[in-house]
Amino acid sequence: MNDTVLIVLIIAVVVVVVLWMFRSTLSRFFIKANREGVEAELQTNDIIEQNEEAGAAAKPADVNVRGNWQIGRGNKLRVEGEEANVSDNRQVGEDQDITVKDPKQSKKK
Repeated sequence: MNDTVLIVLIIAVVVVVVLWMFRSTLSRFFIKANREGVEAELQTNDIIEQNEEAGAAAKPADVNVRGNWQIGRGNKLRVEGEEANVSDNRQVGEDQDITVKDPKQSKKK
């Protein structure tokens, strides 16, 4: 196989793997290659836009808990923040727990 073809295949595989890894944060990816060169465009999702779509305030969250995997038994995740955003978390197994607290309530005790 020609060296140039091998290099192009390796780059293509790497690009596909990276796009797959970040598929939840990407909204659009465009690539165009021709004799004149390569043109690419990448757009990501904006947290503020996601909050507006969900009906929440446009203010970004103090704490973002996203993309966690809790696999097995007895995993616990505790978050304290006035504005907490918990999304895209996966829980597989038994006794999985995600707890979100307001820090003002913790200080009163």
